[in-house]
Amino acid sequence: GNGNTFASGNNQCMFQIRDTNTGDIAHILRDNGHTAEITHLDFNPGGQYIVSTARDGFMKVWELSQNKVIYEENARKQSGKPDVFYKFAFYSPDGNVVLYGGTDGNITATRPLLSGSKPGLILSNNGQSFTCADYAATGNYLVAGSKQSIKMIDFFSKKVIQTMNACSDEVVDVKFTPDNTRIGSL
Repeated sequence: GNGNTFASGNNQCMFQIRDTNTGDIAHILRDNGHTAEITHLDFNPGGQYIVSTARDGFMKVWELSQNKVIYEENARKQSGKPDVFYKFAFYSPDGNVVLYGGTDGNITATRPLLSGSKPGLILSNNGQSFTCADYAATGNYLVAGSKQSIKMIDFFSKKVIQTMNACSDEVVDVKFTPDNTRIGSL
């Protein structure tokens, strides 16, 4: 969150937000929530909203002051495939855009705080599922891992600017260094 809170999700479909100093639970989010294991959580820059993804196929944006979902997307409805789900979702540095993607091989952007917001496709037809991602602190680049490769996407041009062969197996995690000059992967 804003340095005073952290969020954790579990395979019981709920997540908690705790005070980093005391460990006290500030929020438990489960009403109208997910029905499967949480795959990723990210706070908006101001800390008033959190975006979650889960194995149930949903990406949900929660307003923390009300502990309620204010926006959601369903990967299964979007793709027409019954078993896909989102693996990650990140807020842009200004908090206006959410970038999300997963096993359907797409990365999508939406503006969840605008009424009537529609998702806009950024990267399609990856050919295989995205397994992980990280968003640069500058907000210019999203790096996403899949089977044996990592793609770096320029958020502004909406183009893949680099594809890197990672390893002989699935990429399970990928991170930018704090200064955004290097990428690490597992």
